[in-house]
This record gives sequence, C-alpha cells and structure tokens, in this order.
Amino acid sequence: MSNINNQSNDLDALDTVQDLSNESAAAIKGGTSEPKLLNLFDHAAYQGQKLMTFSADLPNLASMFNGVFNDKFTSIKNNSDYTWEFFTDINYQGSSFHVNPGQKIRYLGCLFNNKISSFRRVLS
Repeated sequence: MSNINNQSNDLDALDTVQDLSNESAAAIKGGTSEPKLLNLFDHAAYQGQKLMTFSADLPNLASMFNGVFNDKFTSIKNNSDYTWEFFTDINYQGSSFHVNPGQKIRYLGCLFNNKISSFRRVLS
C-alpha cells in the first residue's frame, strides 16, 4: 500500500491521459464538466429553469411539447462543438444570430429575448 501512496497522482503525467481533451481529463480526475450540448434558459445569466438541452436542429419550437417552449429563451450556453444559428420564426426564417462553440449569451436583448422559434447547427 505504501508504494501506491508514493506514486504520482497526477494523471497528466501519464502518456495515455495526455492525449485526452481537457473535458475528458477533468472527468477522469473526478472533476465536473458540462455535456457538449446546447443549453437554453428561461432567465438571464443562465438562471431559472434550463428549459432545453439539444444536440440537433429544431425547425419549429411551436410544434414541440404543445408549443410550451416557443419564444421562451433568455440566455444560452453553447457547450457543443458547433456554431448554432437561431431564428425568430419557424423553419429557419426571420431575424437570426449565431452562437459559436463555447460561447455564452447572458441575455438575448430586446431583439431576440423570448422570440426564438427555430435553430440549427451551422455546418462548415
């Protein structure tokens, strides 16, 4: 048992761990990391209820869950590896804006707050 205690506990020193992403390494070390998804919140600054977590395009929020999530989002966390485009109308119509990978928007502002009706991944 004393040999185990004398060994380095630093996982980054191991060759097999060095190739892992920071997120994977954090998970192995027992840390926490958010899933690589798109998270949409009903209040500013990611407060209130996390209304939805997505990893796929959604052309019509009004048709989902009896429209309960249509025009309800106030802040966004993009933990995915994709850029997302959000629209004020269904079927990717109306005014739009992009959210890049890792980007967080604390408040959507007057133009987009509670007005999102569709969104999709931007493929390069």
